[in-house]
Amino acid sequence: MSSKLLLYGSLPPPFTGQSAMFVPVVGMFPKEEILLVNITRFQSTLGNTVYTMLSTCWFFLVYRFKTVYFTPSRSMTGFVKDIPLLILGRWCNKRMIAHLHGANFRSFYENSGMLKPFIRYGYRHVDTGIVLLEEMRNEFGHFPNIRVQVVPNCYDRRFDIPDTIQQDTERSRSVRTNGQPDTVQQDTERSRSVRTIAQKEKHPCQVLYLSALMRSKGILEFMEACDIVLRQHAGVNFVIAGLPEPDPFMSRQEIAARFHEQLERIEKSHPGRVAYLRQVVSGQHNQAKHEPTMPEEGISRNKIRLMRDSSIFVLPTWHPSEALPVSILEAMRTGNAIIATRHNFLPGIVKPGNGILVEPRSGQVLADAILALVSDKERLREMQEFNIMHAIENYGSETYRRKMLEIIAQIGSI
Repeated sequence: MSSKLLLYGSLPPPFTGQSAMFVPVVGMFPKEEILLVNITRFQSTLGNTVYTMLSTCWFFLVYRFKTVYFTPSRSMTGFVKDIPLLILGRWCNKRMIAHLHGANFRSFYENSGMLKPFIRYGYRHVDTGIVLLEEMRNEFGHFPNIRVQVVPNCYDRRFDIPDTIQQDTERSRSVRTNGQPDTVQQDTERSRSVRTIAQKEKHPCQVLYLSALMRSKGILEFMEACDIVLRQHAGVNFVIAGLPEPDPFMSRQEIAARFHEQLERIEKSHPGRVAYLRQVVSGQHNQAKHEPTMPEEGISRNKIRLMRDSSIFVLPTWHPSEALPVSILEAMRTGNAIIATRHNFLPGIVKPGNGILVEPRSGQVLADAILALVSDKERLREMQEFNIMHAIENYGSETYRRKMLEIIAQIGSI
């Protein structure tokens, strides 16, 4: 039995940036050309570890393939299930592509203790590493054998369809000819972006938080900022979408209790101005976990509508592994100004034209940034229009697909 490519990574759920970007990679190839190991197929860590290790060994024993594409783990428990993949990949002389989606691989390796020799042994055979930004090249700095490529994340292709809610099928993407922007197409895009912003201006300014309710994602600082802004500006509403999740700093129960306490207090003081959706607005359709969601199916109309109805997207994260959040790219594409933290690699994404960066862990500086934008409509509008064009030109799904296929084809031909 034969196959051309082994794909090893996480399919949603859970809905993370890493799983969101693994979906389009799976969708690039016909089913008969790939072997697939979904490392988050089950809800339990033990179940996933056992399944992943057994599946990996089975594929190496039964099938013939030349190339492995995988997403590196950056935790002790996660790496344990990667051990068979890395060791068998080296013993069987496979071409290995490691696609890094987080910001802490280097620190994980440096602090891995007894696992360090295993990591070193496995990664010294990896041919190609993919990182999200130029600033991330040094994440593979301990492994000079790895040829590092830069491929930014992308937003889902459905964000390129104008008026998705009305099922308009026309693609909204800049067309380039001979390396130069097509003027007519660019003017059309700009006019569409102006219409999008004009629609936003018909309603009160909506500020959106769309992420897991984690301590390190800054949800408590966001709630503090909500209270400050609502007391000072009558033309702002807030929407929160996400569910409480644990992190190394706070358990699920503790963060849920703290969040709901703040939410209840704000709702009493400012009724009707903060909407909590009490769900993960991912848009993934219900299906068996072993069946990957293809890009054109992966985003719901509810998520697109929510982001298009918002004016400012806020991600006050200080999560240790934060790198290039897909949610920021989606927010840009739907015409939101961005407020994020000066943390890890976010300064490489959010420039002055895109929005405002603030220091993490402060609700007051977050509130000041929101107030600065809602009080300056011209500045806000310029950021919104710029972000639509910037996202189209830099983070489109077709560009992502082309770059990924080139890398996989290149290493497969070595």
